[in-house]
Amino acid sequence: MKYSSKVLAVCFVAVLVMFYYSKTVFASTVTVDFDTAISGTGGDPADDFDSDTLADGDEFAVLSTLLADDTIDLSSGAATGQVQAGVAQADVYNAWIANQTQMSNDLAPLGNTGAAFVDPFAAFMTLADPATVTALVGVVGGYGITLDPGNYDLTQADFLSAAGDADGDGYTNKEEYDAFIAAKARSTFVNAALDPTVTPSVTPPPPPSSIPTVPSGAPATDALGLGLLTLVLGGSGALLIRRKK
Repeated sequence: MKYSSKVLAVCFVAVLVMFYYSKTVFASTVTVDFDTAISGTGGDPADDFDSDTLADGDEFAVLSTLLADDTIDLSSGAATGQVQAGVAQADVYNAWIANQTQMSNDLAPLGNTGAAFVDPFAAFMTLADPATVTALVGVVGGYGITLDPGNYDLTQADFLSAAGDADGDGYTNKEEYDAFIAAKARSTFVNAALDPTVTPSVTPPPPPSSIPTVPSGAPATDALGLGLLTLVLGGSGALLIRRKK
């Protein structure tokens, strides 16, 4: 069967359009400046709001690196240095988009004040540390806002929380942080967290067990008593987070 040059031209244009949309409308990367987002709440990227001993700006940097690079896929567990499956960028991206959208909806009643907290709070939900999730539910609930964990994608805890292992090398993110952040270079930690061939110079521990999830509608515990998060509604209506001293 022969095709006319006109038909072939139309097909070629269609392919170009599909390629364009695959890179734009269906893009799987996004750039998020979490340092600016944290500063916009009155906080400091060097703070540790969730009390996991990792500076929030540093652990959010792992998340932002993943969101911006769709070539990262450590989910096979077979890469050099891996002892188990690691993170897949596509899963992180999907979780982030879902959580940012849900957080924006949940904090909408607080107007511009709540909008400033969307990205930092959505980031905490994407890291999905159970204690932090529970704390956020309780803190925000104190101001009449319901955060139902069941509405969020908390599937990345095994990879992105402090007790998780992003690159599948058998070291938790906290262990890699403790080993490499001494250089005072965030990029050193991020590289170690996402490269299974870069590990602390000690014998790797057994793979961490699966991190428990937070059940839908779980009530907040006294996690705030551990110094996780304190939400203060100032007289001017500004919503601030401060680490409990």
